[in-house]
Amino acid sequence: MAFLVLLSLALLPPGTSMTRTTHLQMMARGKSPNPAAGGFGAAKAAPLSLDDVVATFPNRLPSRADVCCPCGTGDSYEACCQPYHLGVKVAETPERCLRSRYSAFCYRLPKYIISTTAKSNSDWQADKVKWARRLHKEQMFDSFEFVSLEIVDQAEGASEREALINMRVTLQPIDERTKLKSQVEPMVFAELSKFKQTAKGAWLYSTGSVTSEVAGLKGRTLNDDKDLSRLQKDVGFVEGVMNTPKN
Repeated sequence: MAFLVLLSLALLPPGTSMTRTTHLQMMARGKSPNPAAGGFGAAKAAPLSLDDVVATFPNRLPSRADVCCPCGTGDSYEACCQPYHLGVKVAETPERCLRSRYSAFCYRLPKYIISTTAKSNSDWQADKVKWARRLHKEQMFDSFEFVSLEIVDQAEGASEREALINMRVTLQPIDERTKLKSQVEPMVFAELSKFKQTAKGAWLYSTGSVTSEVAGLKGRTLNDDKDLSRLQKDVGFVEGVMNTPKN
């Protein structure tokens, strides 16, 4: 240590007024005596982690965890989906995966959506930060209020590690800025979802085929919030046509 100190002092440029004591104090604090001398060893800023990025996104979490969970079980959020969202539990059944993902979309929790999506899903990305940013921008359904989730039926898939669930989701279109209803009637969508079980027993969302149940638009396949926004405009057009008096 003494040798390194003497060497560093010897290398100080001529005319430098820094004393040996000052130099030692700066070294003890982990500071360079010459701030401009970053050199090739200058530390680069670490890339943002998934947690760092998600922390910058807004969410729709309730102020109290004892409110009724939006997934439809009738239990409180803290006794229902919250432990899954916090990582305390993993989805032990396909239904639990479905319900916890529904409430995660409702509360705007992209990290949980990422963690419960199987690699077989077309949305899966190795770059989780990029994935989270895309979810935040395009797939958090900010122009809709989550009304209800109904599980119609369940069935086994092609193997014991696959399962199918038929469900219906009701969403109320709202103005993203004012949060007021942008149309009177809510919109109902049906989905046939496939889930896969991991080797550790957790169930993940694999694929799904979503269609609209809006009159005049049955069979429309939907993928994300953009599709729903476009459909919302089409609904207004169809309702206008259906309600136009005929001569």
